[in-house]
Amino acid sequence: RYIRPRDRVLDLACGLGYGCETMYRGSNAISVKGLDNSAFAISYAQSVYGEQERISFKREDASSLSSSPIGHYDLIASFETIEHLENPELFLKNCLNTLTPGGRFVCSVPNLWVDDDGNDPNPHHLHVFDFERIKDLVEKYFIVEQIFSQKAGGGLISSHKETSIVEVELNGEYEQADAEWWIVIGMKDPLPES
Repeated sequence: RYIRPRDRVLDLACGLGYGCETMYRGSNAISVKGLDNSAFAISYAQSVYGEQERISFKREDASSLSSSPIGHYDLIASFETIEHLENPELFLKNCLNTLTPGGRFVCSVPNLWVDDDGNDPNPHHLHVFDFERIKDLVEKYFIVEQIFSQKAGGGLISSHKETSIVEVELNGEYEQADAEWWIVIGMKDPLPES
C-alpha cells in the first residue's frame, strides 16, 4: 500500500526475489529492482521470476548502492537487513541519497532476538534492535511515518500468539515484549534543503 502508481522500487537484500515479485504483482510500480550480494540468490530470482518488463535483479552489495543513481528510487524496501550490516548508518545514508524527495524507506528488524545471556544467537547478526533503537536510528535520516509491531504466530518469541501486524503509537505506549519484528516506514524530506 506504500507503493504509489509509477513508483520505481528497489528491494535491497532481496534474497530469492519473492518480495520483488510480490511488489511487482501487487502494485502499479513502473519498475521493481532487486539487489543482493548472493550470486545464488540472484541466479535463483532470475530463473524463477525472470527478467520482465518491470522487474529485474542484480548482484550487488546492497549496503553500498554503488550503481544506484542519486535521487532515482521512490521506495526502498529492505527487510531483515540492517542487523547484518557493519555500518547501518552508512546504509541508511546511501538509501536516503538514492531516494527521490518524498520517497519512502521501509525496513524490518528482529526485536530483541537474544538468548538468556543477552546475546543474539544468530552469528550473522551484528546488531540487536528494540523499538527505541530502530526508531532513533531511522529518525536520523528519515521522517518516521509509522512503526508496526509484527508477530509471526508460532514463531521464535511468540509461539503461543496469533499472527498480527499492529501499528504502534510513535510517542505512546507499546508492548516491547509482544513484538517479534519492528517494521518502520520513513519518508525522505520532500522539501529541498535550504
